[in-house]
Amino acid sequence: MGSFLSFWSDLGKHKIWILCILFGLHIIFIDENNILKRIEARKEIIELKKEIEKYNKEYETSTKMLEDLTSNPEFLENIARERYFMKKPDEDIYVFED
Repeated sequence: MGSFLSFWSDLGKHKIWILCILFGLHIIFIDENNILKRIEARKEIIELKKEIEKYNKEYETSTKMLEDLTSNPEFLENIARERYFMKKPDEDIYVFED
C-alpha cells in the first residue's frame, strides 16, 4: 500500500506534464481535426492549386488558338495541313514517323 501512495504522490507532482502530454497526444492522433489530417488536407490543397494553374494555362492556350482559328485563315490552313494531313490538289504529302 505504501508503494501505491508514493506512486500517487509522484504522479501528483507531475500532473501538469502528464496533462500536457495527454493533450498533445489527443491533438496529434485522436481529435477529429488532428494534425495528421491537416497535413494531408494541406497537401491536397497544394495539388489542387497546381491542377487549377494547369487548367488555366490550357484554357488560355485554347482561347488563343480559337481566336487565331476564327480570325486568321492562314493559321486555319496550317492546322488543317499539320494535324489532318489535308492538301491542295496539286500537292503530295509525305508522313515521316519516328
